[in-house]
Amino acid sequence: MGGYQPDVSAKGEEDWPSPSQTTSGGQCMACEAGKALDLDSVRIGEIACQMCLAGTYSGNSYSKCETCAAGFWSGDNATSCTKCVAVGSTSSVASSGCDECLPGYHWNLITDQCDACPFGVTCLGGKSQPLPRKGFWASDE
Repeated sequence: MGGYQPDVSAKGEEDWPSPSQTTSGGQCMACEAGKALDLDSVRIGEIACQMCLAGTYSGNSYSKCETCAAGFWSGDNATSCTKCVAVGSTSSVASSGCDECLPGYHWNLITDQCDACPFGVTCLGGKSQPLPRKGFWASDE
């Protein structure tokens, strides 16, 4: 990943903005919550903050957008990740929603949520559909 490395020969290193700050007219300003330094599009003398995308977050003055852990989610410009609380739901790492099911639950294609595994089937979680156990069958009704 590219980054901004100031020429410290002209100024002391302590004169440059910290990794979580931008410059405005020679003054340092911290990136606001939900944003972080955009190190990939920096030009000398110009440092910008970027919005954290869905599945990531940045608290106050973070120098980069952090990834939400599994079981948590976030939208764009988030300052924190939100825990999946719907019964049986979870998410993968860096998710923008709780759109996967825990083992023992299956994804209901009609309601777009997780339902408890009914008797006689096995539910593997994720977005998978219930699988009939030995001695049971599935019907189209």
